[in-house]
Amino acid sequence: MRVLTTILFLLTLTSYGQDRNPIKLGLGIIEIDNTLDESKIVTVYKDKNLKTKIEDFKLYGDHKRVWPYFDKPDYGLCYFICIAKTKGYYKILFNDKEEGFLKNDSDKYFKSWESILTTTTVQRVDIKSNPLRTKPNDRSAVIDLGYEATVDRLEAFEVVEINGENWIKVYFSKSGKDTIDRGTSDRGEGWIKWKSGEKLLVHLILLC
Repeated sequence: MRVLTTILFLLTLTSYGQDRNPIKLGLGIIEIDNTLDESKIVTVYKDKNLKTKIEDFKLYGDHKRVWPYFDKPDYGLCYFICIAKTKGYYKILFNDKEEGFLKNDSDKYFKSWESILTTTTVQRVDIKSNPLRTKPNDRSAVIDLGYEATVDRLEAFEVVEINGENWIKVYFSKSGKDTIDRGTSDRGEGWIKWKSGEKLLVHLILLC
């Protein structure tokens, strides 16, 4: 299984994904394997019995009916949001709001949001409404960086849910660098929310 590294949103404007919030976040994502094969086709079905096709989705070429959550096959990345999974199928979200089904086979891998977040770097959608805090609750102190952040890359390493709120513990650069050196005093730790209900509060950085 390919190790999920992550997405620098500002470098992915030519690909599809993350420009809108999907209506559901579901359980995690379905990763399509071997996306570098230019003849690759992924069949998306309308029903869980996998009888009625919505589209034979081509990773390379014109997309007609189906768009995944994130699509950059030349970087080995194609992800659908997974709403439910069984031994036979994955129920997915496409076009940010429509539901379909993929066959559960060796060509596809499920990754939970927890496993994604703890192996990724994130950027907050709104720094002011989602500040760095010392503890995973809204009553804890806000971490004052002492400067106006122009770079907001945070390395997530722990995911918790407390009283229905979803938090991630992150490393950050105290001096505002775009890289985080764990072995120096420049590395700080704090907490931010990664989602609120079905709304994603961070951009995943998948092309670093």
